[in-house]
Amino acid sequence: YILEQKKNITSTIENEEEEKIEEEVKTPDELLLKLNPIDLLKIGVSQNHLKTALIIFGIGYSYLNMIGDAFKFDIFDYAFDNIRGIGDSVFILIILFLFISFFVTLIRTVLKHYNLRFLKSSEGFKIKSGLFTRQEIALRQEKIQIIKWSDNLIRRWFKIFTLEIKQAVAEATRKKQSVEVPGSYAHQIEEVVQSSFSDINNYEFENHKIVFNYVIRRFIYFGLLPAIIALIIFLINSSTPLLIFVFVFPIISYIYNYFYYKNYYWKISSEYLKIEEGVLGTTHTLFPFFKLQGVSIEQTIYQRRKQLADIIIYTASGGIRIPYIELKKAEQLRNYILYKVESSEKAWM
Repeated sequence: YILEQKKNITSTIENEEEEKIEEEVKTPDELLLKLNPIDLLKIGVSQNHLKTALIIFGIGYSYLNMIGDAFKFDIFDYAFDNIRGIGDSVFILIILFLFISFFVTLIRTVLKHYNLRFLKSSEGFKIKSGLFTRQEIALRQEKIQIIKWSDNLIRRWFKIFTLEIKQAVAEATRKKQSVEVPGSYAHQIEEVVQSSFSDINNYEFENHKIVFNYVIRRFIYFGLLPAIIALIIFLINSSTPLLIFVFVFPIISYIYNYFYYKNYYWKISSEYLKIEEGVLGTTHTLFPFFKLQGVSIEQTIYQRRKQLADIIIYTASGGIRIPYIELKKAEQLRNYILYKVESSEKAWM
């Protein structure tokens, strides 16, 4: 009887697999996004050139040290001794260094994202890219945990975003956990969101903000205290740049933290949470509640006195922090997230 049942079950499984293969053949991958040379140029221009400059500087510094050790010659002492002689050329050297950084960033962008194609398949998404080394990454739709998209001042001018999709994966494949798609347009991001979270338009989001205390505390820690330290050093050494730092840095710190507070929103629906933040650009982070790993509340001594708290949401790709919200609201959000996680019967792993 058992062997007979095994034959029937095996036959059923084989038929289902054949039907699945036929269905996949009938539904070819849909192209959602493809980067052309103009898109690559936009992405290259809007990249973080300072990061590339620091990498070039670090590599150059390392090689110069190696050359100096090999020839028993300290090239840095020689440069400092002759700095007055090359003073007129410093500006030209800086411009040249920035141009090289821009050019290197552009080359890296082309090599990494050449002919990038973002495809929608029957099981999720596929990304194919690369010039010399072709790379293909698959994203299973049910494992997609977080969708994040961001811009900066230059990307906003080009009307493009950097799209990042994070999925929950095993520890052995942790490197494939997050996939970045540069040069995405708003309608393409909307299509990815709709494909990943098909019911999102059925819910209305309620807007919430962090409290203004966030600005005051950040200003004290990262604006006022550094200025006081700089003032003490100035009184000892009487250095003019430090005096400028004493007056300018607190102003910059306050302005930055104020606009961060002003632009920060966390938006909640019955099934999803969305966070918007940024100063010179905006980052949007969207995820469903039932795919979260956990949540906790943290408080500093100051926050305890003011009945405030930070809430930390744990995902497979790290923690997401919502700072400085009312303690009562933080507890309500924590309890609701735990309820959604524990009561949901949706399969996603």
